[in-house]
Amino acid sequence: MARHFLAGLVLTALFAQSVQADQFLHRKTGESFYGYPTNRTRKNTTQVFELQGDTFKRKSIDLAEYQVTYKAKGRKNNVVILPIQNPNVLMSKAVSKILSETIIQTANKGPRYILLEIDCPGGRGEYMKEIVAAVSKTDNCPVIAFISGGTTGGAFSAAAAVALSCDAVFIAPDATMGTFAPVKNITAAGDDPKDTYSHASLASYGTYIAALAEKAGRNGALAAAMIDTGIEIIEVSVANAGTRKFIDKAEKQGSDAIIRTWSKKIKKTASSPVYTQNGIVTVNPLEYQLTITAQEAVHAHMADKILNSREEVLAFLGVSDAKKQLTSRIDRGIRTFAKNKRVMEQLFFNIGELEIRENELETLLKELAEEARYSAASDLEQRRLRKLKYNDYQQRMREKDKHKITRPSSRTPLRPRRNNVKSSPNRQRANRGAVNNIDPYLIRENMIRNELWQVLNDLSVNYSRVIGLGRKYPGTLPAGKNFKTAENRYNKVLAKLNSGYFSR
Repeated sequence: MARHFLAGLVLTALFAQSVQADQFLHRKTGESFYGYPTNRTRKNTTQVFELQGDTFKRKSIDLAEYQVTYKAKGRKNNVVILPIQNPNVLMSKAVSKILSETIIQTANKGPRYILLEIDCPGGRGEYMKEIVAAVSKTDNCPVIAFISGGTTGGAFSAAAAVALSCDAVFIAPDATMGTFAPVKNITAAGDDPKDTYSHASLASYGTYIAALAEKAGRNGALAAAMIDTGIEIIEVSVANAGTRKFIDKAEKQGSDAIIRTWSKKIKKTASSPVYTQNGIVTVNPLEYQLTITAQEAVHAHMADKILNSREEVLAFLGVSDAKKQLTSRIDRGIRTFAKNKRVMEQLFFNIGELEIRENELETLLKELAEEARYSAASDLEQRRLRKLKYNDYQQRMREKDKHKITRPSSRTPLRPRRNNVKSSPNRQRANRGAVNNIDPYLIRENMIRNELWQVLNDLSVNYSRVIGLGRKYPGTLPAGKNFKTAENRYNKVLAKLNSGYFSR
């Protein structure tokens, strides 16, 4: 099926192309029926639902044999509203997948329209592309974008690309479109929105988004500049043609007269990285930021009309009386993602505390080894002195035994009285029990080793959870954290635990 565009009296000025939808007229027989198509196809047939009385009956037809025209009569009288108003929508693989599936599944249920309400700072390119692909595949139901403004202020970066993939784009008067959202509305103190919502990898999607925009009759260069900071957009007057157009400044012809520069240069900071080529340090390539107001968006044909609210959008589409159907599935997905994101932040907090303690314990082990090494000489000296004292004691005892007086008895052999027996130091030691000869340094070392083992074990548990959670919910990693670095650190911790270091 060809891409489905809007029709009707109110949208004739916006879309002159004939549309495909809900009145099915057989090209040869003239037979017709009302209903709506789905995206479910098998070989040469497509599943459609025919309106029979008050119910819809499923059937399969070859759409190539029919002329299909959008008619409200053949659709259910409801409008499905899907929000893209949370920063996590395009930062979570799970949430973006839910949104993509919901768009396709909802279109197969025959609503009048699917309305995407957008107020989002952007996100990751692969998740943006998944949603854009779902919108592009939904040619059996009109998908409308309403850039509502609000917390973020509009549609930016990847979110702007999603809006431009829709059949029609409406924008609130105070909303904007562009590369970066206002910093104060979307990030915590110290976070850079350019790092969070406009990663350098988005530039690779510039050509893809430009092609989608041009297919819908919009400007490809402006669309690409909303996700690629390497494009400087200018508005020029074409010589001898009397027309204006928006182009990348790099494509300007000598005869083109610049009317206005739409992109602003991004200021570099002292911390901005530099590129080294053949040992020569060069400055960063120039980067640009594109931000356009609602009025400018309509002027540049990036949006179709300025409307104040959802109610005005529905009234303009002629469906004010339609049932507004909201879905909680996306909200549940966002809550699940946000919960796991908080868990991930707590895990990294735990890891930070454990790594501090790991470093402290390893430092203590090094200091203890140094202390034991420097005290070894004094221990030998103490043993030598103890041996000299013991030898002197034995000598005195032998001298004393020479002068001992005994009195023989007529009845029994002479026996020394037990209380008067002077036992040797060896016997005295035996009476006291075994002497504890454990080195005090060894005791302290074992205590530190035991705690270090527990710390490393806790580290391995936390890193294992980080890796498992990161694979299941990509995008939950806190800003500045790298999944590959976490995996490498986890492997090092396991290597320490399995090295035999703690088996001494």
